[in-house]
Amino acid sequence: MKTKIALLILLLSAGLHAQKYTNTDMSVVKRSHNGVEFSSEKTLLENLSEAPGYTTYREILEKHADALMPEGFMGTIFVMPDSAFDFDPEDPEAPDLSNTGLQKDILQFLIVPGRIDEHGLKKAATKKGGTAQISTLSGKTLMVRLDGDDILIGNTKGETARIVGSDLYHKQGFFHIVDAFILPE
Repeated sequence: MKTKIALLILLLSAGLHAQKYTNTDMSVVKRSHNGVEFSSEKTLLENLSEAPGYTTYREILEKHADALMPEGFMGTIFVMPDSAFDFDPEDPEAPDLSNTGLQKDILQFLIVPGRIDEHGLKKAATKKGGTAQISTLSGKTLMVRLDGDDILIGNTKGETARIVGSDLYHKQGFFHIVDAFILPE
């Protein structure tokens, strides 16, 4: 009988102990960049729709978000402002952004599965002698390099962009804002 009572007490206390870690209350995190507040309770599209200067990226993301970031996906996304898409219309090497395949390639190249904050990017680059390689959603390599206190991301051809806004939140992870357009190689 004592054994049964001890087992019952053990089971009840184990259940109570486990319950204290089942809190699903997610705190809302808000951060501002250039006077715009971004929130972890909104999707990336919702956050960008309230921010001026991200129309081109947002329009491309709207076409592909469901396929690239399904429910439950957690990722780090590098977002380009409209100024990064300011191409010379006469330049024959300017990317054709009406090409939906290219749009998807660009997005996949700038999405990294998992959440990586600014500290994580710096730590990865520091561990690897100043430059880290991160696998993207496309399976291609995104280079992360330190330039003083700044973080640069780029492709393996040497094209880079500087992170100008970091550790911004959306429902499915982090996003960082970069200052230039980068094509996947």
